[in-house]
Amino acid sequence: MAVGKVPQVGREYSVICPMCYANIRFECRDTLTYGTPCQTCKSVVDLRNPSKTLPAADTGRNSETSAAPVQYSTEVEESGNLTAADQVSVLIKDVETEKEKILPKTMTGETKQAFAAQRSQAIAEKFYFFFPLTYAIEYILFGNNPDAKIGHVRLFRKRVPFFGHTIFCVPKTSTSYAAPVCFVFASFIGFNYFCKFIGESWMSKWLKLEWVLVFFFFFFLCRLVYTDPGYIRPGYMDKGNVEGGEKTLKEIEKNQRQSLWENVNGVPMERKWCSSCEMYRPPRAAHCYLCGLCCYDHDHHCTVIGVCVGRRKVEMFSMFVTTAASACLVPALCIIYSLFKYSDKFTTNKLIASVILFLPLLFFSIMLSLTAASMWQSLASESSTRERIQGVYSAKKNPYNNGVIRNLTYHLFKRKMEPSIFTEQFIKECAMQFEKKDLGTGETVTCV
Repeated sequence: MAVGKVPQVGREYSVICPMCYANIRFECRDTLTYGTPCQTCKSVVDLRNPSKTLPAADTGRNSETSAAPVQYSTEVEESGNLTAADQVSVLIKDVETEKEKILPKTMTGETKQAFAAQRSQAIAEKFYFFFPLTYAIEYILFGNNPDAKIGHVRLFRKRVPFFGHTIFCVPKTSTSYAAPVCFVFASFIGFNYFCKFIGESWMSKWLKLEWVLVFFFFFFLCRLVYTDPGYIRPGYMDKGNVEGGEKTLKEIEKNQRQSLWENVNGVPMERKWCSSCEMYRPPRAAHCYLCGLCCYDHDHHCTVIGVCVGRRKVEMFSMFVTTAASACLVPALCIIYSLFKYSDKFTTNKLIASVILFLPLLFFSIMLSLTAASMWQSLASESSTRERIQGVYSAKKNPYNNGVIRNLTYHLFKRKMEPSIFTEQFIKECAMQFEKKDLGTGETVTCV
């Protein structure tokens, strides 16, 4: 995007909002402000690139008075020099030009998955008003400066009492879990008040059970979000290519290669080429375009809590959704039973409040129960959600399936946690590639 001149204080400018196409007129009050609000849709337009809006957390103004003056885009015109219709035409032309740069004419397999991931992330970002909760939690736990980055995952090396130095991986999409956390907290408080209002002795047992379920909900959530799901070391790191990883859809489509095939228990299994990680990934692995890395035995990326479910997390995720379903089902059953058993205790307002609490709990208990059933099916049949959706074993035998009993016994009792790729050596290697060899300096090294 071409950069214009430094704006003149006191002059009036105009720009088209990229969200609602309203013509925004504003007066330049200083040379530190780079965002202007749209009164129609309430979004804040980036004056350096008017085809985009600023994130909700961005105030649109440099806080440091010594910062260099902001430069407006050439699309931001002095009021009166360009009509609204002309500005819309310029905006449409720029959008089309940008699409030609990043979008291929045709999209196949991997490119379609990357495009779907971008759309999925765009939908998740609609809930940005929950994100400050996650930012606050991660700031308290890890601070602002990760020790390294790989793909879209930040790595923090922290000292944990009794465990020594531990490496936590924090995916970019971890902000998503703020919404379910807020719902669980609100419904839990509501159920506590409901039990106090009913005042029956038998409800105290169910309330204690709910406390236990909520505790394990947060325990599993933290384990899932901040531990390695089974990421695979990217191929571009072995080549010393620190420019790998981030590619446009056009580059992903252009760099695709033919698959290799590997014999597993007499069954040919496909090893696909990953254009982003620049390697042939193992059978059953898949690239997550939200995390920016390939993952062993990839089941799916859970957009609700913002994490990948892979080889190192599939059993834990199954227990997590089972716990979450139970945590929703217990208060829902108590509420519906009380509505019929103790109907004389409910005033109109309390009845409305109880129904408002009951309906979302019932809905999520059903949805989470279906998800839990799907995950336990994955363990029992030794086939991931992704494999079932894609019909990987529809025309051939599943070479990993040893029967329901053996599969469940293996996953629940015999399976050992594979080591993570995120080790001290891994962070040091990232540092060496960028000639920053000291850990704990507060500097971030990036392997993307």
